[in-house]
Amino acid sequence: MSLLSLSNLLVSHIISSIDNVDIICLLLTCKQLFNDSSVRRSIKFKGVGGAIDTDNRDISLQFKATTSTTRYKLLSFKDILVNSISLNQHVVLEHNTAGDKEIFSNRSAAAADNIITTALVTHYNLQAINSLYETMPSIETLFIKYRQLNLREKTTIDLGSISRLPNLQRLSVQGNSLKLGPHSSLKSLNLDIGTCYTASELGLDQFVSLTELALNNFCVPEIGPGVLPSSLTSLTLTLFELPPRDTFIALTSLVYLDIFVEKGLDKELEQEQQQQQIFIDLSTLHNLKKLVYNENLHREDGPIEIIVPPNLKILSIWSTQCVPITPPQQQCTTTTLMPVLEKLYLLEGLLTGGKINLLSQCPSLKKLCIYQCFKTIPSNLIPPHLEKLSIHNYSTKDILDQFVYPPSLKHLTYLGDFYDGSPSVTSLPESLVKLKSKLNASSSLNLLPSHLKKLVWMYRYGGQGEDIDLAQSNFPPNLETIDFSGMKGLFKVTIPPVTKYLSIFLSQKQQQQQLDPIFSITSRITIPTKDQQQQQQQEQWLPINTTHLNCSMSCSQSKWSFRLDEIINHTNVRYLSIINQCSTATNIQFSIQRLDSDNRNVLVLERQSLTGGIISQLKNNVDIVCLLLTCKKLYHHNSNSLKRSIQFKGIEPIDIDKVDISLKFKGTATRFNLLSFKDILENSIISDQLLILSKKQEDDNKEYPLWIQDRIYYTDNRIDKSNNITTALVTHYQHKVLDSNLLYKIPSIETLFINEPQHNGIIDLGSISQLPNLQRLSVQAHLLKLGNHSSLQSLTLGLTTRYTASELRLDQFISLTELTANSFCLYDIGPGLLPSSLTSLDLAVRDFPPRDTFIALTSLVNFKLCLEQGLYIFRLQQEEEEEQQHLFLDLFNLHNLKKLEYSENWTGKKGIIEIIAPLNLKILSIWSNRSVQISTPGTLPLLLLERIVIGGKINLSSLQYGPSLKKLFIYNCWEPIPSDMIPSTLEKLMISISNVSEGSILGQIVFPPSLTHLTILGSLSGHDEPFPPLPESLVKLKLEINSTASHHSTIMSLPRHLKKLALKYAFEVQCEDFDLSQSNYLPNLETIDISYKKGFFTFPPSTKYLSITLIHKDQQKNCLPIYSIATSLTIPKDINDQSQQQQQWLPINTTHLTCRIFCTQAKWSFRLDEIINHTNVRYLSIIIFYSKTTNLQFSIQRLDSDNRNVLVLERQSMTGGIITQRRISNTNINQQQQPQPQPQQQYDPIYLHWDLNSPFEFNWSFVKKIIK
Repeated sequence: MSLLSLSNLLVSHIISSIDNVDIICLLLTCKQLFNDSSVRRSIKFKGVGGAIDTDNRDISLQFKATTSTTRYKLLSFKDILVNSISLNQHVVLEHNTAGDKEIFSNRSAAAADNIITTALVTHYNLQAINSLYETMPSIETLFIKYRQLNLREKTTIDLGSISRLPNLQRLSVQGNSLKLGPHSSLKSLNLDIGTCYTASELGLDQFVSLTELALNNFCVPEIGPGVLPSSLTSLTLTLFELPPRDTFIALTSLVYLDIFVEKGLDKELEQEQQQQQIFIDLSTLHNLKKLVYNENLHREDGPIEIIVPPNLKILSIWSTQCVPITPPQQQCTTTTLMPVLEKLYLLEGLLTGGKINLLSQCPSLKKLCIYQCFKTIPSNLIPPHLEKLSIHNYSTKDILDQFVYPPSLKHLTYLGDFYDGSPSVTSLPESLVKLKSKLNASSSLNLLPSHLKKLVWMYRYGGQGEDIDLAQSNFPPNLETIDFSGMKGLFKVTIPPVTKYLSIFLSQKQQQQQLDPIFSITSRITIPTKDQQQQQQQEQWLPINTTHLNCSMSCSQSKWSFRLDEIINHTNVRYLSIINQCSTATNIQFSIQRLDSDNRNVLVLERQSLTGGIISQLKNNVDIVCLLLTCKKLYHHNSNSLKRSIQFKGIEPIDIDKVDISLKFKGTATRFNLLSFKDILENSIISDQLLILSKKQEDDNKEYPLWIQDRIYYTDNRIDKSNNITTALVTHYQHKVLDSNLLYKIPSIETLFINEPQHNGIIDLGSISQLPNLQRLSVQAHLLKLGNHSSLQSLTLGLTTRYTASELRLDQFISLTELTANSFCLYDIGPGLLPSSLTSLDLAVRDFPPRDTFIALTSLVNFKLCLEQGLYIFRLQQEEEEEQQHLFLDLFNLHNLKKLEYSENWTGKKGIIEIIAPLNLKILSIWSNRSVQISTPGTLPLLLLERIVIGGKINLSSLQYGPSLKKLFIYNCWEPIPSDMIPSTLEKLMISISNVSEGSILGQIVFPPSLTHLTILGSLSGHDEPFPPLPESLVKLKLEINSTASHHSTIMSLPRHLKKLALKYAFEVQCEDFDLSQSNYLPNLETIDISYKKGFFTFPPSTKYLSITLIHKDQQKNCLPIYSIATSLTIPKDINDQSQQQQQWLPINTTHLTCRIFCTQAKWSFRLDEIINHTNVRYLSIIIFYSKTTNLQFSIQRLDSDNRNVLVLERQSMTGGIITQRRISNTNINQQQQPQPQPQQQYDPIYLHWDLNSPFEFNWSFVKKIIK
């Protein structure tokens, strides 16, 4: 029976039982069902709901992400998304934006007012509340969450007329102060108010129908009898004082009671009641099922006794002074305190002190959690019928050595922050199905209870540990859940085949500097060996049964990456969760549906927000073009939804790094030749960026097509002029630009760049607060007037006029986290003049700041300070005083500081600068021509220091660091390096030797055996000294070669495990040809970088990444200079062999080639055909050094076996196209004499021609270009 033959009712039932990804896959598979309008109208995504998160009583971040037009990519299913959005919610915002306006606002407008049942107010004003009273009387739930930015202004939330909402059932208010009127039918009230009130002032007893009450944030700090409604069934209190004994006796309907007491009785009352026993009487609460009592008291006059009712089922007491007792009238007739109690949470002191007898007083107890255990737990303490037990050991010894586990125990948790041991595996009961504990030895895993279903293995921190193989052990056959997320360190695990649910902690992959951290499951999972991999190209790294994977990590950086392809291609995981433990907000839950057998197309959706889409596993824009060229049916898909979802990457008009118009974008917009893919280019240019240019600049860019101008300029035809623009660049300032006529009419702007250094007038930003969403501001100008902005987070100033910090009023930017002023535009920097909220500070000043300038910036994480010649320090006429100067920079209190960069350019100055560094510093960079000392109070070591960068006269003798130091960079080295300067744990070392150095610079150095990366630059040829032996641990080596002798000694002594080799030759060095192809002692060498060497190269077959320097051929008259790889590579000599007509000049593994070119003129040519026909290079980079450096990055895709048609695209600008090569006959071959024998060619030469004045505007031809 087909799905279509089922009734709509049954189809709807099937759809209601599957998740959102399955719904999409079902509709993608069954097109007829998808096109059935009656079914589609009934389909909804699960969990989308409305704009209000009713649990957190705030705007739903999930809803905002789901309905965002920039993030929701499932456009074919937009109508189903519309079906899924609730119509009964209303949000009052300051700027009337909630999630996706196009969807949410339109749906709200279509809904009648009388069906609005839930409302959220995040920007309070009385008019908004009155509007709710008048237009939405149907409201049943009202959340008011007023975030008051100015704490000095205490706005009172006036709900005196709340009874005008007759259907209101639930009210939650968060704010500073409150006026609350009565409401006869209100059921639930939650208050989180910054002002303290009495219960009478709020009139709580007048809420006669109230069943749930929560008084948070100590807004009602004292409570007494008769002030709360007797109708309550749930009560949460935060109190400053213990309540009177009879406070709760009238609340006989209570089912749930939660009390937190911050401090005990005041001193006078405590003296009065010193001789009295303190009680909280709950004996009349016969309906009470759950009691939570938590305190932060410091009493010395006896316990607090709580008279508990007999029907209590759950009891949690976080106190050693609070004791539950039976009512006095029952104490003589019964010994059973809580006969139906099922769950008990308490501190160890209550148990071992004999205050509670679990055996006699709690006969029905099933779950017990004991916290802060310091004493050995007696064997007779635990009831024999217990099923769940959790023990938290706070001592340094084993507290279970006398313990006998009850035979009924199913769940056991045994943790300890100070105890390194684990429970004896042999004593664990066979009844256990869940175990959470430390397990020290993997050998004990064979002795785990045979019925175990879940294992949580805790606490293994740092260092290299023994790998854990669970697949080969005699493991419990039903163990389907394994959690290693609490284990850190350098070890790997092999998972047993029965595992379905797996949780692991990932370590950060090593990556090049300045790249975001990358996390991969290979840091924890044992990968099959190469022999095993050959048996299965798409080998599984996890058991086929493992469908649920949780990956935890700890990354303090805001940007990081995750290797999703490993999950897709090497596991059968269907549900993936990624949790960053450094961010409570980061818990990303993905659903992965592989749409074909080879995993080429994969549907990946974030389950909470429905963001994501279909991933076709392509590497870059060229792969996209090749795919669509190959798969015409896919490209000409009947519904254009797929084409609309395809975008080229990185097509943006603003160069964020250079804060200017993107030259790459200009090349793309004006020279895009792939006309069949114009619609994809249109998809890729999103109108979220705005350019405001001068008239001349607009004239220069008139070649932009009109449709592009309408997306990047503020033209009359621009569709969206206010809502979606998030980034703006102003390169031509006029006052009207920043008044109400333009920018201030675009409140959605988050990033604003003003790049107008030639403008002699004042850039007036006095009203910048009119851009309420502005997060980042960068100004390059001469004069500036800067107004305050309370939510600005990043500010960059590049001014040619100097200002004091007071003149710019920087301290008023209370939300600022990043400040960059590196153009020496600030002076008179002193304490209290910078925002204390800063986490990143980059300053360039001319005068040394006072010692305590930065001590209040305790949130700083990154700090860069550059100083140049000043007028007020070390005056030339005071030479004697100058020598005595000892300046200080005190940073010791900056406990969050991780990176410190200090540099100065005070040539000829004397004296000492001492920097007092914080102990948590990880990266230290110092560059100075004067004496700089790094110190800590009491010479405490910088145990967390990982990297040191120094240059000039830096004194590190007083600096102590620990084994965490892994990287050391020494610049401008001009004197011998002492042997004790290089720590034994170092992994990366860079030494740059000064041209004026004297003596044996490296003579005393012994490279540590842990060294993996070594760079030595500068001249050693003037010093007749041998090069120190290289350690075998090296994987990356970069050296400067200054003589033929150093060339020979280097080549002969390369470490065997080397993976990357970079050699920089001096221009005057003359060496023979460079041949590594016959050498077999470097089997792992895959990256080679040779700079400036003259001669011919032959490279080993393992080479994947190659960089060389080219020289141009002898220039023919009237022709452009031609650069060719044939001038640097050894060409095969078998030119008469027909099979060698397309011979390879580089190893077949060499897919990435970088060619450096030093040009003496702007126009030149490059022999592209040699790359196409004689190499397997897929990625070609050409770096041109002329008046400035230009980096062109080409992707080469050979479209057929004989290279006849080749797709060549410049990857940054997407310029280029398909080149069809032109065959030539043997008689037409130019047999000119070449430096090396050249093979016959099948095709005409292909010349790429450039004019570096417009680097992305290149062209090609089959003939040399004549100079005009």
